[in-house]
Amino acid sequence: MKSYKYLLTKKRPNGDTMSQALCLLSSLDNSRLVLLLRDSIRGRRVPRERLAALKAKLQQGQVVEPAHIPRDVITMNSTVSLLDLDTEVVETCSLVYPGFANVVENWVSVLAVLGVAILGQRVGDIVVWESPTHFVRTKVEDLVFQPEREGRFDV
Repeated sequence: MKSYKYLLTKKRPNGDTMSQALCLLSSLDNSRLVLLLRDSIRGRRVPRERLAALKAKLQQGQVVEPAHIPRDVITMNSTVSLLDLDTEVVETCSLVYPGFANVVENWVSVLAVLGVAILGQRVGDIVVWESPTHFVRTKVEDLVFQPEREGRFDV
């Protein structure tokens, strides 16, 4: 069974990197994701290691009210530009709930490896995540859309 992992590294002002597990989550996203996790565990359709990764992220994350989420944090239904640091290709994707995932539209499920990895991260963060074939180093370049920033607490 393949193990999927992610690791967040941040650059310090002096250029050194540090590992950091903390992420920010809105209380609304957290509540919805806890229910999703519970339902997914019961349904047994998602690989256990992905559910474990999301569970760990929810347990490690700092939960704040949606109105207090910083403007540069990736929340559910955010659209983000990611730079692959190895290929220098920038891709834009949206972080969505599993029922809305769509490869053609670049809507990434929060239960996908990349989805778990970017949830709660900030513009400028470097996220290293493991694809089925290799490690991918991705930098969060821009937050194109964040529901909380737009006052959209209904999405």
